[in-house]
Amino acid sequence: MRTGGSVRLALSFAATVGDDAANTEDMDMDTTQLLVADVMTIGPIVVNVDASLEDADHLLASTYITGLPVVDRDGGLVGVITQADLVAYRLAHRTPQLNETGWAPRR
Repeated sequence: MRTGGSVRLALSFAATVGDDAANTEDMDMDTTQLLVADVMTIGPIVVNVDASLEDADHLLASTYITGLPVVDRDGGLVGVITQADLVAYRLAHRTPQLNETGWAPRR
């Protein structure tokens, strides 16, 4: 599953929510009958375990998602990293002034 870089974008993205999201027929659906498989993203955007935090943060920000599955060299799931994880790290380590991407410039 590794494509050569530390960050891999899957070919498919979740559908962008548009005006059709307000369709009242969808709002009347019985969600107790839905399965996770019915609404999950196929081919999600993932980050490899050896990616930098800066790469993961940039990927989250540039794709407007809040969490990334973390995969090993074989593509196996090893965890998840979220925006909340990155914020907690910054607070715990008292990162210096952040730039527009959320990370301090490299020295």
